[in-house]
Amino acid sequence: MRSDGLENGITYMNYNLLNVDPTEIYSVTELSKNIKQILSGHPQLNNVLLKGEITNFIKASSGHLYFSIKDENTAIACAFFKYLQDTDVDKDLCDGIQIVAMGSMTTYEPRCQYQLNIKKIIPIGNGARALRLRQTEENLEKEGLFDESRKKAIPKLPRKIGIITSKDSAAITDIFTVINSRYPMMNLVMAYVALQGDSAPKSIINGLESLSRIEDIDVVILARGGGPSEDLMAFNDEGLVRAMHSYDKPIITGIGHEKDTCLADRVSDLRASTPSTAAKAAVPDMQELKSEIKDLDGRLKISVSHIIELERTEIKRLRERHDLLKLGLERSYKSYLNLQNAKDNEVLVKRKEVEKLHNNLASLRLTLERSYQSYLVAREAREKEIKAKRDEINQLSRSLDSLEVSLQRSYDSYLKVQEKNAEFARREDELKQRNEEIKQQEKEIKLKVEDGKSEASKYKAIIAVMVVVIIIILLILIRLMT
Repeated sequence: MRSDGLENGITYMNYNLLNVDPTEIYSVTELSKNIKQILSGHPQLNNVLLKGEITNFIKASSGHLYFSIKDENTAIACAFFKYLQDTDVDKDLCDGIQIVAMGSMTTYEPRCQYQLNIKKIIPIGNGARALRLRQTEENLEKEGLFDESRKKAIPKLPRKIGIITSKDSAAITDIFTVINSRYPMMNLVMAYVALQGDSAPKSIINGLESLSRIEDIDVVILARGGGPSEDLMAFNDEGLVRAMHSYDKPIITGIGHEKDTCLADRVSDLRASTPSTAAKAAVPDMQELKSEIKDLDGRLKISVSHIIELERTEIKRLRERHDLLKLGLERSYKSYLNLQNAKDNEVLVKRKEVEKLHNNLASLRLTLERSYQSYLVAREAREKEIKAKRDEINQLSRSLDSLEVSLQRSYDSYLKVQEKNAEFARREDELKQRNEEIKQQEKEIKLKVEDGKSEASKYKAIIAVMVVVIIIILLILIRLMT
């Protein structure tokens, strides 16, 4: 390092003479980085809410937005990067718009210039109006008011045209000039309305209603001359848009603002960039019509000549075909007569066969009737026989019921004898324990017991006989049933 002196106009200084630590000396880049770190790390500058007016608005090709926010005395540079933007946010931003921006303070290092990196923008004033307009447009679009499918066709040869415009508008001259040059005989009906101001939407709606009461109006032109964009607000009115949508005649708009498309343009059946263009779309060109008519006349003559020649050829062909058909019909008629005669003979033979079959059928019917009568007599005899057998079975059933009652009584007596036998057995056990004086009585009792057993044997035999009788009766009934 040289001592102080001059070399090439540059003064060099010895750091040691200033008592400065060389490590504490910053480069411009280092200082810029430090400033950026300080700003970025400051808690009060991280999420700043800033209110002001947009100025120097620029939209870069990258999609980033660069502008300044100013008040009466000061302006600050701002950057709004694309990846942080809402969809189409730039439509609501321009010079003069009042906004509230939220962002973080930082620096642009190459220039060491501090700026606000914006994260979110809330338009106020004119910006809020633009936001409401966009919301209205979105709602109307969802309802289908702008669908191409509902747009009405513009008539090619209108009888009468209604024009809605301001009385002092330059559009009137443009429309009259175009219509007089293209179709001078066209009937025009004027409806003068206010095109700007708070009363404009209602005034335009009234103009539409007045034209709707006039007969033969085929199409309506809504026209406006040039002017600032602020004057377009009447054509963004929701009530006007809905009135145009429900109008029964096609509407052409010629509002005269090429870059701005208002809601009235979107709902109209045809949008023209200027009133002159709207007039051209509404009326045909007389010269073009004459030329087309002349051309069509020539084509028609050629077509008619061609059709006549084709018809002549067709008539000739049809005559030849007629002669052939006539000959064929004559031959067919002769064949038909021969066939008819053959069919008549065949019918006569078939008729005789039918009469024979009819006679055979009558004879068969008589035989069937006789057979049926015999069947009825046999059925009646069979029914009598069945009734007699049924009565016999009923009689046997009653006898069987009586026999069943007798058997039940005999069985009851048998059961009583069995009970007595059981009692005698118990007494026998008691008698074995008695003294010898009772032995004589025991002999008597045993004799009685033996007599009881003999009686029980008798009952058993009776029951066996009754069972055999019942079996015989059942066999008889089964035989009768079969």
